[in-house]
Amino acid sequence: MTNPLLTYLEIKLEKITVKLPIENILLNPFYRISKGTPEQLRQYTILHGKYSYALVSCRLLLNVLIAPLKILSYILFSIIYRDSSANFCKLIVRSDVIFLSHALEGSLNLSPKDQFYGDQPSIIASKCKVSIVYTNHFRTNYKSKSDLLLRKIPNVQGLLIPKFLSPLENYQYLRTMFKLIYQSFRTLLLSKDINYKDRNILLLGISKTFSRATYSNYLLQVYLLKVLTLSHCNSLILTLEGHSYENLLYKLIESKGLPIKCIYYQHSPTVLGHIGIKTFLKSIQKPLEILTTGPIYSTYLSQLAPHHKYSVVGSMKFSRHLQSNDKVVKQRILFTPEGTNLHSIEFIKLASTLSRVLPNYEVAIRFHPNLRQGFKLRFLIIKMKYQKNFSVSKLSLIEDLHESKYVVFRSSAVGVETLTGNSIPLFVSDEKFKDLNVFSIFPESPFPSLQKNSLIDFISKPTEVDISKFAFYYLQMLAPVNKAQWEVALM
Repeated sequence: MTNPLLTYLEIKLEKITVKLPIENILLNPFYRISKGTPEQLRQYTILHGKYSYALVSCRLLLNVLIAPLKILSYILFSIIYRDSSANFCKLIVRSDVIFLSHALEGSLNLSPKDQFYGDQPSIIASKCKVSIVYTNHFRTNYKSKSDLLLRKIPNVQGLLIPKFLSPLENYQYLRTMFKLIYQSFRTLLLSKDINYKDRNILLLGISKTFSRATYSNYLLQVYLLKVLTLSHCNSLILTLEGHSYENLLYKLIESKGLPIKCIYYQHSPTVLGHIGIKTFLKSIQKPLEILTTGPIYSTYLSQLAPHHKYSVVGSMKFSRHLQSNDKVVKQRILFTPEGTNLHSIEFIKLASTLSRVLPNYEVAIRFHPNLRQGFKLRFLIIKMKYQKNFSVSKLSLIEDLHESKYVVFRSSAVGVETLTGNSIPLFVSDEKFKDLNVFSIFPESPFPSLQKNSLIDFISKPTEVDISKFAFYYLQMLAPVNKAQWEVALM
């Protein structure tokens, strides 16, 4: 691992979490970094300052003052939206298999496919009863979105988790949170091997106890437990990305003694920087069923934790239409930032520089479909419209990839999908984040990994990239869907 902050945090967070009850500590996602992106590491930078203890103490004090307002807002909205909670329970039906998915903007369409599992829920529904539980990433219009997802996939019950607990559940929520705070302070005061750096991490973690992220984890735990007990299901399928709730839900099922098989599906590219996956798989001693999209991921994950069972089931993103290697592509550079404003701003500034320095190239940026554009990003987009060779792409993803000579990415499935054409994927990030490169998982990767200041030189004086091997690397990461293997895992 090349990022010293990430290495430091991985060791320290693991040291601290073993001192606290795992089923409680994982409610707070602060204690589990899923992937070492700049956006995720941002909240930890305060720990490395010269006056870190003073800054952390001030942050804790500020959050102590704000906490009562947050608690009151949670209680108030739970009363206002109490019908959502009651109606959710009425929709739970008997199910043999439950998929835990995520309701994003891309989910709100009439396609009978899930955004993460493809058509597997509908295929399995022809053999047994299936439900999909969706985590709720919407801010408003719960009723209309819940109704749409309820029957989105034929013969599959879709359940959208409400944004708030029921009014009576607030008591248990507060009891659990205060218990977590007590356990954290007790560890802080009584553990002999806690040094000042560990103390800072614990204090910062305590300050996040009443955050919306922690509340969302608790909310997911409560509603999913209702579904699991009322539906009498046999199997629960979750995505595998290294988030704290993946570990949390496994421990919940184990602690309740529920006879439910947990199956994890690695639906998106895993990179070396996915430390949450590594921590989770190593922490579970009982063999888990892990489904992967390609052989390289089964190989990599089995090296991390060989006691689990790994099966390649493929991906719905697999494309059989690999572009001919002799097709000429345009002098076009495509930027594909991740779905955050921070990374989108970083890439649009880089695109602006390239459009001025390389006037013979078309420069386009393709924003993530689930991105909510902030004010600063919208301002930069308006400002960039005056540059003649720059545009915000309106093409489909496949058209974009096949029309561009270079595709600039950081840690995205777009990097993998670039291999379906003749475009050259360019991973661009600071040196300390090179473990986010989707191709870093290969022992020897032929694809360039560049820093921002070297991107212009690379394009101006291009290095030969052997595109004849694109299909091999693509099939290692995204294999065709294996329906038989899915059935073996689920039935």
